[in-house]
Amino acid sequence: MKAAESQPWRPFHQGYVSEFEHFMHGYLDQHPAAVAEQRRGWYIWWDRRQDFDARERARHDAVPTRPYYYR
Repeated sequence: MKAAESQPWRPFHQGYVSEFEHFMHGYLDQHPAAVAEQRRGWYIWWDRRQDFDARERARHDAVPTRPYYYR
């Protein structure tokens, strides 16, 4: 299976595949663990539970920013 065929349908895709995109599709086809590792990294850094109380405390404890920094 070609790398372009394994990708989901894209409505504005005109058939052009850049050299980088071609390389990445080939790499990901040969290294499926890379996708799993990428997802694991995403969950570590971005999909975290939010502590809304801590965010609210930080908002109230913050010092207001002056309107013009260069004074």
